[in-house]
Amino acid sequence: MKKFFALYIPTTTAVNIAASPELINQYRVKVAATLAGIAGGATEIEGHGSWVSDAHGLVTEKVYIVKAYYKRMSKADKAVIGGLAKELREAFLQEAISLETEKGLRFV
Repeated sequence: MKKFFALYIPTTTAVNIAASPELINQYRVKVAATLAGIAGGATEIEGHGSWVSDAHGLVTEKVYIVKAYYKRMSKADKAVIGGLAKELREAFLQEAISLETEKGLRFV
């Protein structure tokens, strides 16, 4: 399979404040369960990301990348993933959340 989607879960809130372990774990489980429900499985990768905030300059943080490969996906499934990205952005008070596919990366 070549088609995939991945959501990047941040570990900060309001750009540069450490998120609670409970919030992080809540969304690690929710994202994995959602993507696995759509694609049949998902993999989580721990990494580090850096980006430039207009308000705070360079922000570097641990991220969890939850990725799933699929053969076919419905418009409804795409809407669920997009909605989950927006939910992550709001829950973590982020400027944007990264959503990656085989076509590239976009910020939600």
